[in-house]
Amino acid sequence: MFGALASGYRHIRTKSLGKPITAELTPFLQTKSEVREFEMLIEARSRTFHDYSFTDIAQQLETDLNSGLSAEDVARRYETYGRNELPIKPGKPAWLRFLLQFHQPLLYILLLAGAVKAFLGSWTNAAVIWGVTVINAIIGYVQEARAEGAIASLAKAVTTETTVLRGGQMLRVQSQ
Repeated sequence: MFGALASGYRHIRTKSLGKPITAELTPFLQTKSEVREFEMLIEARSRTFHDYSFTDIAQQLETDLNSGLSAEDVARRYETYGRNELPIKPGKPAWLRFLLQFHQPLLYILLLAGAVKAFLGSWTNAAVIWGVTVINAIIGYVQEARAEGAIASLAKAVTTETTVLRGGQMLRVQSQ
């Protein structure tokens, strides 16, 4: 409920030119607790994490600094929010990676020079120039594909761990 109101807050605040916004939100916020919760949300979004103390952050994240999360809390958060992992970005298709090899200023000049030679009737020179640009693109594509494969295999081979506080004990868990 408050997500939509919070996104509209900046619009309302700029229109009100600094006047209290609570009166303008009265149709949306019915109880004093809703108003207070909305004001806390706006205050939280206007501050960055380094502005908060450890205890404020722990309270906001609903955890205990001395014991950490319980196993039940971890399971519930996995269910609610999913795993804390970065999404894998899909790669570009092979045909696009090959065509991007031609996206270089020097190759534009060579392709244009080949076109000029072809227009002037010197087909042998045009074919040589175009052949060199295609060979250059093939070599670049192969090298790029090998480099991406090496990076992918390194990423699979490297495992990282992090230390967490769970149920009052320090544990090492794999990062993903």
